[in-house]
Amino acid sequence: TNVRRLLWALAALVVTIGFIMLYERLRRIRQETLIRERIAANLHDELGANLHAIGKLGELAQDSTDDPEHLNDAVQRIRDLTRRTGTAAKDCSHMLLKQELCDDLAAEIKRESSRLLADLVHQLSITGEDKLPLIPRRSRIDLLLFYKECLINILRHAHATQVRIELQLTHRGLTLTIADNGEGLKDKSEIVPRSIRRRARLLNARVRVSQATTRGTCIVLKVSSR
Repeated sequence: TNVRRLLWALAALVVTIGFIMLYERLRRIRQETLIRERIAANLHDELGANLHAIGKLGELAQDSTDDPEHLNDAVQRIRDLTRRTGTAAKDCSHMLLKQELCDDLAAEIKRESSRLLADLVHQLSITGEDKLPLIPRRSRIDLLLFYKECLINILRHAHATQVRIELQLTHRGLTLTIADNGEGLKDKSEIVPRSIRRRARLLNARVRVSQATTRGTCIVLKVSSR
């Protein structure tokens, strides 16, 4: 009887160990998949924004051939941005480990707005700015890259002249609204662009894209507090 009980206990132990090993393996696979997805998203969003800005500066340099002062300024900005892009390419895979990144998310958002929307009329308002440091750093990084991807999509596809941005933070979570007066959605079959949907998934957020009151597109991202 004791031997039989020992055998049953041994069998139960083997099965338990097998389940634990399977669970750990599946957990590692899921973790690796999420890391690869984040790296791919970071590369797409961070480098895509910089390359688009370089292209816009190149156009500015072309238009300034008769104005040496503006031409030199554009070329210098291209050189600086190219240098930062090279650094970003090296750091993208380690972006989640950089302690200084997104320490001041409000300042980062304002800087990117001024840089990317320099040629457009834009309004930016942030409510509850003191709550931004309470957001986990990884989520702050994802939120900034989501924001930059939205602005890049507006510049590339919307042909807008005005952009309105509102970031509201309460005890319930945050809501980011980005509205433009551009051409609106052309492909009705894919209401939420894939890059926007991917970044929202990394944030565990809900995103909605609809027709804005200003004729263009309105993107609303909602992240609930946990």
